[in-house]
Amino acid sequence: MQFVSTHGKSYGTMEEFSMRLERYNRADAYIKGHYEKNGPEPSFHVGHNKFSDWTEQEYKNLLGYKPMKGKKRTPKGEVAVDTSALPESIDWRQHNAVNPVKNQGHCGSCWAFATSAILEGSHSVNTGELLSFSEQLWVDCVKGQSAYGYISEPEPCCAGCNGGDYDASFSWAGNSTINFVLEDDYKYQMVEGTCEYESKD
Repeated sequence: MQFVSTHGKSYGTMEEFSMRLERYNRADAYIKGHYEKNGPEPSFHVGHNKFSDWTEQEYKNLLGYKPMKGKKRTPKGEVAVDTSALPESIDWRQHNAVNPVKNQGHCGSCWAFATSAILEGSHSVNTGELLSFSEQLWVDCVKGQSAYGYISEPEPCCAGCNGGDYDASFSWAGNSTINFVLEDDYKYQMVEGTCEYESKD
């Protein structure tokens, strides 16, 4: 099976193989249904990847976004923006504002990847330069953040590979007045470590 060799899969028992095959077949049916419904050139494409034989719970374990609980404040200085001249849609990949897809591995750090992606896009739109910022910085360093934009006091955030909130990342960055670190200077490890921001500055 090409899927098994492509993604280096190995199943310990026939029972597991049968279960994984059933999950793969479900994903395959979804993919085929997507193109049958939307034609060969839909607004977005789907296809098989290493998650095609995963269960919902296995995939859910990677989703580490844990928004702070509580009512958010209304932003100060909020102004209405005239959107009448905006295009109907825009593909930021064509404007050098989006990096290739990154792999968070078996670590619930999607919130850290979201933080970096937001900053990468903003920096590119404002400067024309697309950089890749460190996700490990957020995983290791964002701790004990609370009340970022909230009226009520939420539980402190964040917990590395066990989840977090990009709002808390921005709170930490603002309070610490940090200089953002490039990915090549603070590489992603797929595990939570000790904050090394000072040495990476």
